[in-house]
Amino acid sequence: MSINYKGRELLSANSCGDGELIAEFLNTSRKASDDNIKNMLGQASCAEVVATVGNEWARRKQVLDFCKNVAAGNNSNSNTKPSNADPQQIASAVSTNISALSEHARDPISFPQTGTDPRLDAYTARDEIQKNRNGPTSMNFSWISTENITEDIIRDSTTQIVRDRCGYNF
Repeated sequence: MSINYKGRELLSANSCGDGELIAEFLNTSRKASDDNIKNMLGQASCAEVVATVGNEWARRKQVLDFCKNVAAGNNSNSNTKPSNADPQQIASAVSTNISALSEHARDPISFPQTGTDPRLDAYTARDEIQKNRNGPTSMNFSWISTENITEDIIRDSTTQIVRDRCGYNF
């Protein structure tokens, strides 16, 4: 599977080294799905919205997991791609962890890179960390952990809205 953004393949070590590119992709994806969840629910069926959001979650997860593997040195080739992941399978796996995410979001966490608690203001925490980066092409992968925390928070919020509007989890 290929994930392109602004003409660049995101599932490559070079793209993972460009934290700003990945952060922009994640932010754009979040704005297109999670940030507009209430509007989407007013215009489409719950099933359609869940499918759309689930696909965006799967794409974001695939990029973050790939970059995490690159950071861990698990990819010897800059163009190595993960196995073809089924977006529905990933979305299903995510949905089984919703209650765990809810509990995890309430756990005290240490966030030494910024004074902002990412559970209260995920975007500000992310922006503060981006300001502390060495540069747009730095191979500093500390952003992966931050983005995964942000994903947990956003998914928990989206799940709550869907639960309230549709009466079920996804």
